Amino acid sequence: MVKSGIFTTNLEETNLKEILIDRRNKVMSLLNLHLNVSYFNINIHIQKDEEKHQEKMRKLAEHEIRMKEELNRRSNQDYQYMLYNIIR
Repeated sequence: MVKSGIFTTNLEETNLKEILIDRRNKVMSLLNLHLNVSYFNINIHIQKDEEKHQEKMRKLAEHEIRMKEELNRRSNQDYQYMLYNIIR
């Protein structure tokens, strides 16, 4: 009787250990899944930020080009106006 009691206790301990190991594995799997999803979300946010930065830099470059063209146009217009007044 005593041996069967000890055997049962050992069996219960083994079952509890298996349950704990199984739960730990599930928790680790969920934690790993959460970390993977978090990394994916962070990666998406970084890519969106990079795209926004590139779009902002492109718009800034286009604006600078338009400003140079406008300044050249005005400079040419002033020069032509001066020539017109000198000739006249």
